[in-house]
Amino acid sequence: MINSYRVLRQNIFSFGEYKLVPIRSKDRYDIMEWRNQQIYHLRQKEAITKAGQDRYFNEVISPSFIERQPKQILFSLLKSEKCIGYGGLVHINWKEKSAEISFLIQTSLEKVHFSKYWHLFLNFIKNIAFETLKFNQLTVYSYELRPSLYEILKSHEFVLDQRIKNSYSHRNKEVDILIHSLKSPAIFFREAIATDVNLLFEWVNEEESLSFSLNSEKVKWEDHQKWFEQKLRDHKTTFFIFQMKDSVGQVRLDLVNGKYRISFSVDKKYRGRGIGSKMLATVLLLNPGFNFFAEVLEQNKASRKIFSKLNFHPKNSFSGGGNEIIIYEKNEISRS
Repeated sequence: MINSYRVLRQNIFSFGEYKLVPIRSKDRYDIMEWRNQQIYHLRQKEAITKAGQDRYFNEVISPSFIERQPKQILFSLLKSEKCIGYGGLVHINWKEKSAEISFLIQTSLEKVHFSKYWHLFLNFIKNIAFETLKFNQLTVYSYELRPSLYEILKSHEFVLDQRIKNSYSHRNKEVDILIHSLKSPAIFFREAIATDVNLLFEWVNEEESLSFSLNSEKVKWEDHQKWFEQKLRDHKTTFFIFQMKDSVGQVRLDLVNGKYRISFSVDKKYRGRGIGSKMLATVLLLNPGFNFFAEVLEQNKASRKIFSKLNFHPKNSFSGGGNEIIIYEKNEISRS
């Protein structure tokens, strides 16, 4: 089976130890088991057999790789090359440039990691749909059985478009069907790459950014280039570049003494729209259980307001470069 979609110019999407790759044949029986175990919330009437799964991959999945306008584009979600979930775009309407999102994670991971992997997958799929395929709208069809899913969709700015009353029977109880939608442009992130060096140089030396930076002096190109190359290699640093139709800002995590220092900046064209809060909230949701801190100039009222909104609390302060710097902390429950 060819594992590459003709319709996509890029077929592999990665962030850290995670990858989204065109759905792999070798994952088909794991996917079959997960679907059978979670059949209660799927539009699946009976258990899938191995023979049925083989037939589906041969007759439906395989042809979709070479079609110019496939009805669905499915991926395996990998963690360190092991499949932990699958999903993609289904019921694609190429004329309207719209699609439905489908996603399922390994059943044993649902209890602890449901939120994290949904957030990660939604980011991947928004990138593919809105940036690569230039779609106009995404929808999520679900039975009203998983309240945590609707909070996740809300955090990604999906809105409830339609509620179909008492349309599904679950354990002798009628439940509603919910249809959530998201229109382009939508915010999503990607991992920073070497070619972002110019973009970040522009942002770090922008006048307002400098005024609220811990170091208010302009950064020299040679110093910035060396610093950025080192950060990309540093396994203790994670760089998120956020995009809509173009790049709107960045968030950086640096591991320091067991805690993550979080910092961010927003392109001047996008300030005042709540982008900073959205970027930081996304990063926090992707890293449940971590302890964070931020160093903010006392006079930077906008950033202080954002961190307070996200439940960071001022712990102490120190003086630096003639300024008072406040340390905000957000302590989460340790991961199991």
